[in-house]
Amino acid sequence: MKDQKAREDRFGLYVLGNDGAIEWLRAMIPSIRRWSPHANVHLVPYDERLSKTRQLCQEHGVEILEDSDFETYDQIGKTLAPESRNVQKMFRKMACFLDGPYERFAYLDADTICLAPVEIYDTAIRSMGQVVLYEGGGDLDYCYPRDPLRSLMQHKYKTAAFNAGFFAGVKGLFSIDEARTWARELAQHKSECWQEGMDQPFINYCVDKSGVKRVSLTDALGKPTGFWAHGLQTDLDPAAVDASNVTPGTYRPVIHWATFQVKPYMPLRKLWRHYRLLTSTLSERLIYFGAHDVLERGRHVVSKRARRLIQST
Repeated sequence: MKDQKAREDRFGLYVLGNDGAIEWLRAMIPSIRRWSPHANVHLVPYDERLSKTRQLCQEHGVEILEDSDFETYDQIGKTLAPESRNVQKMFRKMACFLDGPYERFAYLDADTICLAPVEIYDTAIRSMGQVVLYEGGGDLDYCYPRDPLRSLMQHKYKTAAFNAGFFAGVKGLFSIDEARTWARELAQHKSECWQEGMDQPFINYCVDKSGVKRVSLTDALGKPTGFWAHGLQTDLDPAAVDASNVTPGTYRPVIHWATFQVKPYMPLRKLWRHYRLLTSTLSERLIYFGAHDVLERGRHVVSKRARRLIQST
């Protein structure tokens, strides 16, 4: 009985990924273990391409979510993004709310690293009860950019319009039947949604319709927070960087490289590379510092020259 209660009371972290995101995951998962060595972590499979991902997960004590209703989530994705299989698979992160193993959870996209223990989210959720924590909210243009849906969600539902690359909350805020119904509703307003990633307006729509309290991470932690990588830089030794000092005055428990690729000129490249190579062998590190960066820098130069040539013709 005690074991069952303990299982039902668990907090854990979810990550969405596959072999296509393996470079991101090779930095992200070691960063989780650097700050939360004993945290419960599940990887939600984006699709069946998992051979490299399984090996990485085994090395770091991360479980792969196998028994979720992915067929239903994929179908919801087809309802809202029939033109893009890539976007459809993003809806698998709905497992966090519906049939995942954790009663309290945090979710992160693969293109992130952690700079603080993930248990801070559990502490905040426990103190607030039924709640969804978010970061990167407030910009309706990336969720509900057009009326009449924009005005409805802003004024009636007080939407947070948060970024779907990070959120935390409790399981069971809504049912799978409600999710299906809301998907059909939102499909009628698709032209009024941000369509580059329909999972973002849909997750916001479900949270908004559920009526649950939404709290920014800034309010939950009682200090200014942020998580975008864009525009950030630091001269600190990457091994010494944490959530408090990566940018003084702003607490950044997560760094999110949304819209960026793994390239030599990505922001905070040295910090990302530190975690990418944290658990690598010496030979892997030498290869990465040598061939990988030289190759990527060469591609970057060629790409810039090609663009200039095209523009000049």
